[in-house]
Amino acid sequence: MLGFKIRRVLIHTAALKPLFACFKKIAKELTFLILFFVLTLV
Repeated sequence: MLGFKIRRVLIHTAALKPLFACFKKIAKELTFLILFFVLTLV
């Protein structure tokens, strides 16, 4: 039962990996944009 649960979680994690990668990329770009705005405002 536990093994089945772990396997299901792993499958879900594998499915979400591209989504997480995309989210990380967007977050990085947003961070750069925010830093740029802060630097231009100061």
